Amino acid sequence: GEVYFDECYNVNPLVNAMSVGIVKADETISAISFGVGNPIYIVGSATGKDGIHGADFASKDITENSADDLPSVQVGDPFAEKIIMEASLEVAKTGALIGMQDMGAAGIICSTSEMSAKGKHGMKIYLDKVPLRLLNTDKKNITGMLPWEILLSESQERMLMVVKKGREKEIENVLDKWDIAYSLIGEVTDSGWLEFYMHEELVANVPAQSLVLGGGAPIYKRPYKEPSYFSESKKFSIDSVNEPKNISEVAK
Repeated sequence: GEVYFDECYNVNPLVNAMSVGIVKADETISAISFGVGNPIYIVGSATGKDGIHGADFASKDITENSADDLPSVQVGDPFAEKIIMEASLEVAKTGALIGMQDMGAAGIICSTSEMSAKGKHGMKIYLDKVPLRLLNTDKKNITGMLPWEILLSESQERMLMVVKKGREKEIENVLDKWDIAYSLIGEVTDSGWLEFYMHEELVANVPAQSLVLGGGAPIYKRPYKEPSYFSESKKFSIDSVNEPKNISEVAK
């Protein structure tokens, strides 16, 4: 019934969480990319500026001025989430997928790098083919987004799918059935590099492995010690508590 907060959470309340469940091993889809020439689709909602800085709060220290510097808090669309989930399950059953991953923090750059690094391949991505949200609906194609913003936007309800070449129609039929937007934005390469183009101009070219945690990043061995209250708690033994003989009476 007691909760203890370590002092480190006074300035950055970041905690780890996980989901545990049971799945059918032969029906899972891995977040991986391989096979030269395999097409890459972005599926779901359009990408917008609302996704910029969406995860900053998890990395920033809290100060007296934090209330004046709140990042964009994205509002999820439960209906869009539901149909994407159902469509993804149906797409998985086609056998036409190489890999699939949702776009969380860091958006397109995150999914493309993680899937490529895992499969030891690269990608060519055409950012001008990514569906974007309009800033002004009265004016067509006014998005106001730069290439780096498209790469880093964390707009919700989006998936990245790598499809087996020649079986694109199977995937598209499922997405059309669920009325989900999609766009062919690139293809898999064997270079190990991520090449991002904007209107045929190469705007970024980086090795996928270098963007993934552990891809040559330095490993710090920080000092640690057991908290003093741990030592105190270990002094207690449940055997030292006398068990009452009249349990029924005590329970009343």
